[in-house]
Amino acid sequence: MMIKTPLFDVSPARLADRVALALRARRIAAGWSRAVLAERAGTSGDLIKRFETSGRITLDRLLRLAIALDATAEFVALFPELAPQSLDELAQAAARRGRVYGRRSDAGKPRGPRHATAGTPASASVDDASHTAS
Repeated sequence: MMIKTPLFDVSPARLADRVALALRARRIAAGWSRAVLAERAGTSGDLIKRFETSGRITLDRLLRLAIALDATAEFVALFPELAPQSLDELAQAAARRGRVYGRRSDAGKPRGPRHATAGTPASASVDDASHTAS
């Protein structure tokens, strides 16, 4: 099955082959044999050989190999969060994170340390109280 993208045609098999070649190149650059990588990843050399030649592997085992080769950042960056394209998308993204943008429900109410706090007379602000306590 070919998946059409704007730049080129991609198939899962072609992607798997590219990942397998990249893993092999990283292993060789580290100066590791398949046996060394297998030991560090907790898997077998045969599995690594099969992956490097066929591109077939389970995600769990691929992640183990990536961890051993210190290549986890590539997996984290695999599906980056897309930047919002409109104000509505920005508000939706903020809502997913628990933030609310727009008018505050307490707009116009004093806030911060320069304003009277609960239990403090309205005529005595925090600044005034600190000056008289000397």
